Amino acid sequence: MNCVFCEVANGRAPAHIVEETDDCIAIVPLDIQVDGHLVVIPKMHYNGIVDVPSETLGKVMDFVKKVCLDLKVSREFDGFNILNASGSAAQQSVPHFHVHILPRNEGDGINAWPALPGGRNIYEKIHKN
Repeated sequence: MNCVFCEVANGRAPAHIVEETDDCIAIVPLDIQVDGHLVVIPKMHYNGIVDVPSETLGKVMDFVKKVCLDLKVSREFDGFNILNASGSAAQQSVPHFHVHILPRNEGDGINAWPALPGGRNIYEKIHKN
């Protein structure tokens, strides 16, 4: 398997690693979208969120929180968008589970919440009983 994030996690591909634990790393992405943009990846390969064991997912999210807190203190960001795309239908570009952290400040003019066309409530039918 040729996975760029596995190569980074194993030290076989260059990356700007910002923080690291035994289970996860936070890197500066090649395509920075906003100031402070980071990507958190688990060191073990999982295709998408449904493939990540619950314990590992908890460790990833704990690490995401730690990275956000560090950014809040060191760079004084006001908030964060936490983004994940799992599966090609969701526009996942690298088939290794990862989470984007987009730091935000009040009035930064960034719209990281796209206008969506709307949908139907598929749960309405399930919960009508």
